[in-house]
Amino acid sequence: MTTMVVPATTGVVISTLDHAGGLPAIDRIIRETGLAHAYRHSGAGPSNGLGAVQVTLAGCGRLWPDGCTSNAGIALPPGRCLAFQYGQPVAYTTDSGAPRWDFIYINLHGTAALAMLGELTAQHGHALACDLAHPAMLRIVDLSRGPGIRHRHLTPADSARIASDVLLALAQANPCSAEPDRDALEAACDYLIHRISQPVDIADAARSVGFSREHLTRLFRRRLGIAPAAWLRRERLLQADLLLRSGMRPLAAIAQRCGFATTSHFVHAFRKRFGTTPGQLRGGQREN
Repeated sequence: MTTMVVPATTGVVISTLDHAGGLPAIDRIIRETGLAHAYRHSGAGPSNGLGAVQVTLAGCGRLWPDGCTSNAGIALPPGRCLAFQYGQPVAYTTDSGAPRWDFIYINLHGTAALAMLGELTAQHGHALACDLAHPAMLRIVDLSRGPGIRHRHLTPADSARIASDVLLALAQANPCSAEPDRDALEAACDYLIHRISQPVDIADAARSVGFSREHLTRLFRRRLGIAPAAWLRRERLLQADLLLRSGMRPLAAIAQRCGFATTSHFVHAFRKRFGTTPGQLRGGQREN
């Protein structure tokens, strides 16, 4: 009978000193082995503000993104990793065709880390490509070496550097896929911005990129969360705000430069957007 030697769990638990919550930070780096039929976990349950990246070193894992294990799932061989935030219903286990799954799991926290992890998984799903030869991954492997589980204190800068390097390594291994509408959306935005002082029709911007007005409106709503006319009005008001703060141009000149038909229309729109009038922003200056 062959005896399988299972390496002991090793790694480091990290306390980031004086972490403010915004910067990405590392929480733990653990190297572990999951045996077939004995290792099964889920990310479902209450969110604890942590994200996880579980990198396959040897063997194979298997992932079910929606937690439903009735289908074949997704294999996680070396060169692949699992990424999720706790509270998401992912399920994962050692692949039934592999005797073991050797991996490193990395817990991350901080709003910036969770946002970047969310963007990666929204674009590519919970199974990501991972370059084991990347310097960030080599460093993680080195930090996980034993003996046993240790504890370390890190400054916010060191913690953020490690967490950011891991996330950037994943971003490099999983580049954004080409989206046919993205260039058209950017071109439509440029068209509108360059005509911000003019009465411009959204239909003209749509025609400039070969779209119908309705298709461009759907694209704006899907990608930017706002209709093109509302986006243009917001940009006009933001530019007006900058002009007000950067000089003493007459309000009528600012209104004209930002595409408002009259000064009174500008003042009304500005108050609705910012809760104050242009004159109040300038410290009581007259509005005409």
